[in-house]
Amino acid sequence: MGKPVFILVPGAAAPAKIYRREIARFNELGYEAETVPTPSVGRRDPLPPATMDEDAVAVRNVAMKYINQGKDVNIVTHSYGGIPGTEAVRGISKKVREAKGLKGGVSRIIYVTSVVLPVGGKLSDAFEGGKPSFLKVVDDYLVQPTPEENTKIVFYDIPEAEAIEWAREMEEHSFTSYAGPLTYAAWNDVPVSYFFCENDTIIPSQDQQGGIDLIEKESGQKVDVHRLQAGHAPQANFPGRIPEMIIEKIVPLDA
Repeated sequence: MGKPVFILVPGAAAPAKIYRREIARFNELGYEAETVPTPSVGRRDPLPPATMDEDAVAVRNVAMKYINQGKDVNIVTHSYGGIPGTEAVRGISKKVREAKGLKGGVSRIIYVTSVVLPVGGKLSDAFEGGKPSFLKVVDDYLVQPTPEENTKIVFYDIPEAEAIEWAREMEEHSFTSYAGPLTYAAWNDVPVSYFFCENDTIIPSQDQQGGIDLIEKESGQKVDVHRLQAGHAPQANFPGRIPEMIIEKIVPLDA
């Protein structure tokens, strides 16, 4: 089997450029990688805010660029990205494609402190009012707090000046996407790894563990878990570390 290609699926309000250091590190280590510019991130007037399904289609389209070349793909999701990243695997897993005599496909999904929902579940169900309390809704978009405020919410575990620079890159996010239900459980078709961020206050430990437990119960397979002393944005306080751990610890599992 050749080297897998890594497709990164951003969290809510996170433009693709936020993961540029991760992409660069994958490339330095000799692997192809690409971050999906999910349409739910940022305003797209005059079009309405994007749905979760549109995000999943965007992920699938990027993955298929490589799958059509006969390559194996690992979907690497962060936060909200766990939902469209999971949905996107429908019909393009290596297992499903091999059964049709086709080469290439999604060979693993790697969740990085990501939302894992049961089929039928919606992210809006997790919050009173359908959203995190620190976000405001304007024209069906979730509006970020000021960069200074966001340093205490998302980027709370890195130096303040650096945290403000990260926070300034965040954008508005489609509130509509939070209401999109998951319709497919990818873990029944592909093996799963999970980066468990012990210090995350947005997806706290009990929620991360709940997602892992759900996957193991439904799939009957153990999740490959890697624990980090990190908050919600490991790409900020440990830039490049996730790609390094993936290459060192996860890629050999599928060799």
